[in-house]
Amino acid sequence: MNFVKSTVPKKIISSSVSEILGLSVVGVLLRFYELGHHSFWLDEVVTVRDATHSFREIPSVIASYPPLWAYITRMVYLSFGFSDLWLRAPAALFGALTVPVIWWVAKKFYGDRAAFWAALLMAVSVFD
Repeated sequence: MNFVKSTVPKKIISSSVSEILGLSVVGVLLRFYELGHHSFWLDEVVTVRDATHSFREIPSVIASYPPLWAYITRMVYLSFGFSDLWLRAPAALFGALTVPVIWWVAKKFYGDRAAFWAALLMAVSVFD
């Protein structure tokens, strides 16, 4: 028997996986680019002030938001010190992680095309 080998290479990574990885990288790069370059905004100053209290005191000193974010900020503050870059890093990381999440949700409910556009919009929607 004569078997003819296919000249088309096998896909190592599916287009969906490479699509979401590419969009996620764009989201990470845009969110972390010059992250510590600007000074704190007022809301960030308030968050840092709240996070400088002990874990036990945090729920009693904050009134405008649930304490989880202050706990996260406190852990970053204790681990890496006080810098604009490190104290903004958790928000940038969570923002970047929304890219694959929005892709997955849009793909599940609306299909591949909607997933691509939703993830693209999420990746490039960076507030500076």
